[in-house]
This record gives sequence, structure tokens and C-alpha cells, in this order.
Amino acid sequence: MQNDNTTAAWSEKFSMSSTQVDRSQLSSLSPSLANGDAERLASPKNFALGREHSDRLLRHLILDDIQSSGGKGPLWFQAAKALFRPDGGASDAKDVVIGEDGVGLDSLARLSAASAVSRFFDLGSAGLDDYLLLEPSLDGWCGLVLKRLKEASGSPVLVFQTSGSTDSPKMVTKPVSEMFIEGTALGSVGVMREVKRIVSLAAPTHVFGFIFSVIMAEIRTVPVIDCALRSPISVMKGLRPGDVLVATPFQWKFLMETGVSFPNGVGGVSSGAALPEQTWNDCSNAGLATMTEVFGSTETGGLGYRTAPDSPFAFLPHLDVSAETLSYAGSGVPVPLQDELERIGEDGFTPKGRLDHAVQVAGVNVSLSRVADTLRQCDLVADAAVRVSGARLKAYVVPADPLMPDEQIMSALHAHATRLLEPVARPIAFSIGAKLPLNEMGKLSDW
Repeated sequence: MQNDNTTAAWSEKFSMSSTQVDRSQLSSLSPSLANGDAERLASPKNFALGREHSDRLLRHLILDDIQSSGGKGPLWFQAAKALFRPDGGASDAKDVVIGEDGVGLDSLARLSAASAVSRFFDLGSAGLDDYLLLEPSLDGWCGLVLKRLKEASGSPVLVFQTSGSTDSPKMVTKPVSEMFIEGTALGSVGVMREVKRIVSLAAPTHVFGFIFSVIMAEIRTVPVIDCALRSPISVMKGLRPGDVLVATPFQWKFLMETGVSFPNGVGGVSSGAALPEQTWNDCSNAGLATMTEVFGSTETGGLGYRTAPDSPFAFLPHLDVSAETLSYAGSGVPVPLQDELERIGEDGFTPKGRLDHAVQVAGVNVSLSRVADTLRQCDLVADAAVRVSGARLKAYVVPADPLMPDEQIMSALHAHATRLLEPVARPIAFSIGAKLPLNEMGKLSDW
């Protein structure tokens, strides 16, 4: 059920609008609205997640699992070297051994990686998850994945994890056919209409990266260059006219800090968090021909797009915006909104903040309330509050013992946060006081 505030914000209409969407495109994007091309597009028989895409997803899933367990340590670098060539290309799957002599996974790490792969491709429902442990090579794992995708009843599903790793991440099951409809909608707007090659910094194991570097590649029948493990300078040097660079705002900012320029005719796509206007302007000044920013979430998929930083987002054409409740066109299924949306005219909107009170740090959703609760679990802390400070978080802490030296409290807090919080969720600045700062209305104020 939608949040009442969301429904109210959604229903309210405003007179001004600077963004319009061609709603006539709907008939070619939803199988319920047309029987010809739309039915063909949405059919899993016409979109098969083949060996090339499955192989690439497997490699990233293994690296993601290693990183989530131990960060980018020696094991991660050994695995990356075994899975990818120095130029970012993939090594031959038949030559990639999953165990310690290849990727470097011992029995426990291999079990963890197999679990991640099984969950993503839903192998358990077909009874194929245990077979991963019997296959010694990446090629064998890929064969099991392809078997599952081929024999799935109806459209195959993939299970993505929300980026809120610091606030009980959720698993979101998404049918491939639905993502194909969304990809078709995204391919009809913005920079993707003229793409000749997709260059992706975004990992395909996240919905944004999957839609643009897997689904979109099939829709537009263009090659994909996976640059997730390449340096920013080598990525920029390899661009050519007709390329569309797919990246998160954090990655765009990092690219701009290199000081290099774009060749003529290169476009960009950004999603995963709000793209700061300064970064947008930096990209334009560096020669980027056009930028398309996509708004959405793992749960909802893409909802809207814009091609200028000062414009509202336009709803994507696979959505029905005619009713009080936003829904997917044809099916009438309500969109599970994760953000409060303020309507702008008939076809536009502006995001007004997440409903779960999460903020984004380096493209990752971070729950401020959970970070504060974690800090309160420290024995030396009586109360805590957390706010965004620039690109990171800051915290205000009330000590349990007001006579304890600040240095001792700070040392304990840093150790506590390092042990229990993901790096993006750790406050980089702490203030200590006798009570939390409150305004005249008794509400938390800034410090």
C-alpha cells in the first residue's frame, strides 16, 4: 500500500510544466496495449539472456561477493586478475578455475560466491544451486545459469539487492520481460536514441547497470564495453563519437577530477543518485555532447528522465500517469514508490525525498536513523544524531559519562563505527556535547 503522503503528493497537480512526454509511445511499449511489436518485445522467447551477458554477470557477482565479505583486499585483486584481462575484457571462461588455483576462492569463499550467484539467477527454485559447488570452472557455472534461464517457466527472473546495504538490504525479484519493457521505454528517450556503442562504468549486477548495459545493448543491437575495472583516464581515452557513457554521479564526479575532455559526439547517462548541477556543468564544459539523468529505484525501475539539470523529470512512456496512483501502463499495477514525487504539469515531476528517510552517499542509500541507532549502541554514548555534511555524514554525540575525556570517546566511536558500519555510513566528523542541539520547537537543529 502506498504511503498516504506519497498519494497526496502524487495527486496534487501544478500548472507549470517544462517537460512533456509523447504518450503515443505507450502502445508500442506495453504488451497489454498492443499485440504486435509490444508483445514480441515483452516475450522472453525473443529476449534471451545469452552466454555473453550471463558470463559477464557471473564475473561481477563473484567480485561483488568477495568485496562485500572482505573489501578490495588481496583476494579481490587475485580474482579480478583471473576474471578480467588488463584491458578490462573477459578472460576465457573455460580457463577460469573457481577454486584457489584460479579465482582464489577457498571452500568457504566459494560457498559464499555460489550462494550469491544462486540468489541472483534464482537457481534454487530449479534445484540447480548445489550443482554450482560441483562445477570447477566459470564455464560450468555459466552452463548452469543458461540451463535455468532456458527452462524457466514464463519469463526468467533475476533477484537484485537494493543499494541500502546499511539499512537491511532488500531482495527485489524482477522478471526479465518487465525490464525489457522498461529498457524499451528508456531507449526511446534522451541520448539512447542515437547510441552506437555503450561504455559502462556501472556494474551490471545493479538494476541501473543491467538495464543500460545488458537490456539496452540487445534493444539497440550495439556492443557493450565493460569499463567497471578500468581507470578513468583509460576510459576517457577509449571513447569515440556515438558512444554513450553509463555511470553513477559519484563516477561522473571522479571522471571530471581527472581533468580530461570528451571527444566530439559522446553522450552520457547518469542514475543511482541525484547528479549535482556542478558535476553536470563540469561534464558539459569538458565536451560531453548531452547528458540524460534517469530517476528511479531498484523496486520501481526507471520512472523518469531529464536532459537538463534545472528541468523536472519527465515520466517514462511505459507508465500510466492519468490516474491518481502512478501505475505501469496496461497492467494497472501501482508503482511501489520509494520517494515522494511532486507533480509538475501533466507529465513531469520533481523528487522530494525518500520515504524511508535514507540519503545517498557515493550512490549508496544510507539510513540516518540506523546509523544513529548504531552509534547509540556504543557503551560510552547516551544519545546521537546524524546528518549529511557535504558528500559524507557527520554525527553529534551525547556521552554517557559527561566527565569522560573527548579523546577517549572519539577513539571508542571510531572503533565502534568501523566494526558495525559500512564505509559510506561511517560519520567522518563527530561533535560532542551535553545534549542534542534542538531549536525553539524542540526539533533537532543543525550543528
